[in-house]
Amino acid sequence: MRVRNRFAMFRRPPNLLVPAPVRAELLLVVAGTALASGLFLLIYRLTGHIAPLLAYFPAFVLMGWYGRLASGLLAVGLATGILALYWLHSPVWLVLARLDGTTLALFAALGSLIVVAFNRCAEAIRELARTEQRLSIDVTSLHEAQVQTARARSELQAVADLMASGVALYSRDLRYRWASRRYLEWLGRSAEQVIGQPMERVLGPSLFGVKQPYIERVLAGESVTFEHEVDTPRGLRRWVHIAYTPEHNAEGQVDGWVGVITDITERRRTEEALRESDRRKDEFLATLAHELRNPMAAIRYAAPLIRADAAPGALEQARGAIERQSQQMTRLLDGLLDMSRITRNVIQLKLETLDLRTVTQEALDAARPHIETGRHQLVVSMPPQPVWVQGDLTRLLQIIGNLLSNACKYTPPGGRIEVRLEPDGQTARLCVRDTGVGLAPEMLPEVFELFAQVHKGLTVSSGGLGIGLAVSKRLTELHGGSIQVRSEGLGRGAEFSVRLPCVASPAQRSAGGDKVVTLFQGEPRVLIVDDNRDAADNLAWLLRSHGLHVQVAYDGMRALELAQAMRPSVVLLDIGLPDLNGLEVARRLRHLPWASQLALIAVTGWGQPEDRRETRAAGIDVHLVKPVDPVELLRVIQSLPQVSRVNSLQG
Repeated sequence: MRVRNRFAMFRRPPNLLVPAPVRAELLLVVAGTALASGLFLLIYRLTGHIAPLLAYFPAFVLMGWYGRLASGLLAVGLATGILALYWLHSPVWLVLARLDGTTLALFAALGSLIVVAFNRCAEAIRELARTEQRLSIDVTSLHEAQVQTARARSELQAVADLMASGVALYSRDLRYRWASRRYLEWLGRSAEQVIGQPMERVLGPSLFGVKQPYIERVLAGESVTFEHEVDTPRGLRRWVHIAYTPEHNAEGQVDGWVGVITDITERRRTEEALRESDRRKDEFLATLAHELRNPMAAIRYAAPLIRADAAPGALEQARGAIERQSQQMTRLLDGLLDMSRITRNVIQLKLETLDLRTVTQEALDAARPHIETGRHQLVVSMPPQPVWVQGDLTRLLQIIGNLLSNACKYTPPGGRIEVRLEPDGQTARLCVRDTGVGLAPEMLPEVFELFAQVHKGLTVSSGGLGIGLAVSKRLTELHGGSIQVRSEGLGRGAEFSVRLPCVASPAQRSAGGDKVVTLFQGEPRVLIVDDNRDAADNLAWLLRSHGLHVQVAYDGMRALELAQAMRPSVVLLDIGLPDLNGLEVARRLRHLPWASQLALIAVTGWGQPEDRRETRAAGIDVHLVKPVDPVELLRVIQSLPQVSRVNSLQG
């Protein structure tokens, strides 16, 4: 076995020792030479001439063209050897008598020359074909590279065109290499007018001079960002944010840069508006503190005067001061609430058909004390026929009242205030004109802005909170109208004009809606629940003075105890109590067997829509927001079915 393995290598098939292409060429040489020799003998036998030697030359051509040089030369040598054998040993040697050694040598040389020539020609043609193929591949690759470059440029252009910013490429010699559509629009130029042009020619000397220091920095290899206000080539004044990033070549040198230009004008305006809003807010808070301190000071001064041994005059003075200052604080709080409703867009109108003459007269009557205090001359002009509008009476009074208050505030003593109402086509036009401090032209756009203090620094008695005219404008717009201001300048007065759409047919207002019954013949029982002792006790005295039987509780648990004992008809309930909140008190009261007909009224400082939903869900019938007008409270209590039933049974 070992001996057999030792000699196994010698039994390998011999054809494995010669490569297949070489074997094929050897077979071709032998076959071609044999065929040529046979053809030679056949032709000679037929013609009797040695010209058939030429039959070998096609074989040499084929060997030289399709084979390798060695194969062709092998064919020549084989043919020469065959002829020599025929010459020496063949029975037909006499036929080859004329085939001497010189002829045979010439035959071999000519055959070799043919093989070499055709082999070189074939190699040259094959090399040319390979070169052409390589060139074709290179051209194809170049074309594909060009297509890819064009696609990448197109994609870059598409992405850049979608950007809000403009993008441009610059060369080191300060020329434009490429620019996006947004950048060209910003310049107001076409691509032909920009690409390849110097920056200074495109931007102009002034704008180029602004950018030149940053260009020097980016050419030094630094990434640069900056913002500045510029006059664009289109004549627009804009704020722009610019970012420059250098580009480097293969040697690492800066050969250009990329610029991204973003128009930030709107952002700068927004920032400025936010700063202005913040400034107005600070002014508003300072003004609010001032406006609240004034009535609080008067109330605090009046409080010590309310004593048992106080003189009648002092008592009356204190009572009047507290009432007036409380009304002033109520107006301030109402203004703040209106401001909140405006910013949240939750103002609701109770529309009815009204004669605007009556509304205007009512507003004039309310403002008359201020007019008389300022010794102003009041001139009123109204048409004889009704001017019907669809509106909310309270809000229309507020609009006109704000305009009259504004005129009184900014008109010096002895000045003139004109109120003119007139129909104007399909609208009613109400004008309030004064001879006061007036408005500068730059003040006019800010008059109706929230927290605006356009007269800050002028010698006027009170600038107000800066919300009255803003509220009036929004309320007018909610009525489908408009409000405008006009002034010829400082010291020349101002005119405010309100336009409201007229309606064709009026609706009759109820004649009995304005009467308030404040006497309760049957002494209905009322429970007041409030942790503010002063507010609870004062309200109790007020209700007792109108014939109501009142008990007071200062927390939720005490309220439940008193309710079980007195079984009230009405409970005035504060929500923010120290132990049980008002909502929980209401829920527990509703579960008492005798409280099915109990009237629950929330009297609270919380007045948002969500607060009202919560009180309604807790079983509370009426939601009133502090401070409550006593007359309005008495009207609400008197209108309750529980109180009406008590009055009918005991009256």
